[in-house]
Amino acid sequence: MVVRRGLALLGAGALVLGLSSGPPQAAAAPPDRTAVATTPASASEEEPLEERIRDLPGVASVEEATAPEGYRFFRITFVQPVDHRKPNGATFEQRLTLLHKDVGRPMVMSTSGYYFSQSAGRSEPTQIVDGNQLSMEYRFF
Repeated sequence: MVVRRGLALLGAGALVLGLSSGPPQAAAAPPDRTAVATTPASASEEEPLEERIRDLPGVASVEEATAPEGYRFFRITFVQPVDHRKPNGATFEQRLTLLHKDVGRPMVMSTSGYYFSQSAGRSEPTQIVDGNQLSMEYRFF
């Protein structure tokens, strides 16, 4: 249950941050070619990526590190409640890494159990889709 809620929070955070485009949308009506785009970019799109990550609820630390060409690499620590039914109770820190390529690329979620690499390696699915990758330390705490 804890992991499921953590994944839901992270997935929602990735969409809010614009780190991932989300699931494909149904085909929309053709655009009105006579209209002029006057809507400015949202503030979150203009805010630096590291700050957008730092602003997510529960983020304790964000560190940018060396990444493969074409990517940005972040080490992230989230503070999570041990029991989500008791949010003011005991907590633990959960480590994640984010390899970010582009908001238009798919997001691959990679879990690793007790072993958690702090390096910027791309998993096979990430290489196949040429996408972003969120890796998470996944174990019973």
